[in-house]
Amino acid sequence: MESFRLLAQDLQLLGAPQALIERARSAAADEVVHTNLMNHLAAAHGGVSRAVPFRPVPQRSLFELALENAEEGCTKETFAALVALHQASHATDHEVASCMKRIAQDELRHGQLAWDLHQWFLSQLPSLEAEQLEQAMLRSLQNLSTVPFRNPMNEQDSRRLGLPSKAMLPRLASRLAQVLASAA
Repeated sequence: MESFRLLAQDLQLLGAPQALIERARSAAADEVVHTNLMNHLAAAHGGVSRAVPFRPVPQRSLFELALENAEEGCTKETFAALVALHQASHATDHEVASCMKRIAQDELRHGQLAWDLHQWFLSQLPSLEAEQLEQAMLRSLQNLSTVPFRNPMNEQDSRRLGLPSKAMLPRLASRLAQVLASAA
């Protein structure tokens, strides 16, 4: 939630279109809802939620923000949406499936925001930096399928949560990377 709030502030300072700024603010509100949903699920199943420490980020340049967006937003946020969709479709726990459906819809919007921001950043950067950004994007997409995926849960809990299998995650990542790289 903090990252989207900071993104909205940075976009405001950089003179981004108001629609993109508002979508970043909306994404921050979505993340509050996601946190509440996950805290509810954790409590319902005997879990305990932990606060994630927030580290302030210094103001970033247009290129730094564009690079972060390409690597975190376009790549990882889009992959997170895909995993959430999988969970919504495969969770055997109906409450988990319902929560993941809501989260997946929001994550798809967040991924689309990242791709729309990517296009805006490209239009704002000098051609050399735009080319560097495109190369970084392709590297990020290629790296997505090489991330070591860990799932410390037993098979029964993984099914209840609808998590993709350890073997399926790299295949999903690889296929998504191929599709996104061809579209980029």
